[in-house]
Amino acid sequence: MKCSECGAENPKGNLFCEDCGAKLSKTPKSIISIKFAAISVLILLALGAGLYFFIYVLPIRQGKSAIEKFTGKQNLKLAYYGRKPYIAGKMLRFSYKKNNKTVDYYVDSKSKEVVRMDNWSSQAYQVKISKDKAKTIAEKYVDKHFSQFNQKDLKLTEKKLVDSGGNTEKYYTFTWMKVDGGSGALMPVGVNITINPLTGAVISFLSFNKKTTVSTDPKIGKDEAIDIAKTKARKRKISAPNLKSATLAVSTVPPDDPNGKQALLWQIVLEDKSSKDGVAVGAFVYVDAETGKVVKLDPFM
Repeated sequence: MKCSECGAENPKGNLFCEDCGAKLSKTPKSIISIKFAAISVLILLALGAGLYFFIYVLPIRQGKSAIEKFTGKQNLKLAYYGRKPYIAGKMLRFSYKKNNKTVDYYVDSKSKEVVRMDNWSSQAYQVKISKDKAKTIAEKYVDKHFSQFNQKDLKLTEKKLVDSGGNTEKYYTFTWMKVDGGSGALMPVGVNITINPLTGAVISFLSFNKKTTVSTDPKIGKDEAIDIAKTKARKRKISAPNLKSATLAVSTVPPDDPNGKQALLWQIVLEDKSSKDGVAVGAFVYVDAETGKVVKLDPFM
């Protein structure tokens, strides 16, 4: 038996080396090292496989399960396109294609609920159903697919037919949002849905349900915010003397940025109806309701 310390050969059965007195091991150090390395590799592989399962495989399975529950259809052939940023967090994006039709689904990575659906194949260039009928269709769909939907808590803030005239795409759009009982500020809880005005099919569905972490009591009043917005527009040489709307809402800075910091903003829309060809021009101005600072100004025409 060879001593692992000095290399001397010893008779079989010796417990200690006759030359250096070191304890003799039945298993050479090199073999022990190989076994240790092999076990370490196996442990790392197991940890890697576990992380891959929980980070990639499990969320996809849960996402597909959420979509099947949302649609009421089983064994859908869904393509996965990874995680995408969203106003309320990150989403898992899936796509379903059949007979040249494509429907995209977005699943919240935390709640594992479908928060967005886009049916790109449902387009219309004619209007055959009324706004009231479209609203009824929208209410039934939202009531089924948005757990926070409650007529008492959410206010219908938008209902209109989007029609640019001629042979352009047309659709009904409806938005319900939670409104603060004191200031009347729009909260980051709500849903938007668009309806095909020809067939009544749902074109898109978008829900959001985010916790409010800022005060909804504005230090900057509505009139002051409008004055600030008009002053900023004039400095930018934007002719927009007319107020179209002023809305107080819990948003982010920058506005509607998924990674932005939550803030209470006045959303001011200014326009000039007397512009050439009768086409309104103006600007969207976002004023911080806490400080009065203009955080964003977007001209439009």
